[in-house]
Amino acid sequence: MSKFMHSSGDKAVDGSEEENARPLGGLHGRRALLRVTLPLAMPGVVTAVIFTFIAAWNEFVMGLTLSTVPESQPLTVGINSFIGNYTVQWNYLFAASVIAIVPVVVLFAFIERHVVSGLTAGSVK
Repeated sequence: MSKFMHSSGDKAVDGSEEENARPLGGLHGRRALLRVTLPLAMPGVVTAVIFTFIAAWNEFVMGLTLSTVPESQPLTVGINSFIGNYTVQWNYLFAASVIAIVPVVVLFAFIERHVVSGLTAGSVK
């Protein structure tokens, strides 16, 4: 999914007039990268980062399979431990769920403007 998002964002950068005009403005090397290419590619990169972070944060199967010691289990597997065979500890389950979504909400609040422009970056010709 991340590769797909990068390919659509790269299409917006490759054919842009700003990218083609950078040698005329006297920009070469790192300065061209920092002043022209990076700002054009930033929405696509940020969108790929947020989607990759959410996918890794919500990973359950790999955490359940690879962690053998309860101290090394990720939060998603730990939340599952509140569900027993005959009872569910709802108060702990919902408290842990709120704690689990806080980092994603905070991250998204800081970069939400880039996500929208990154998702639409190669969609219109």
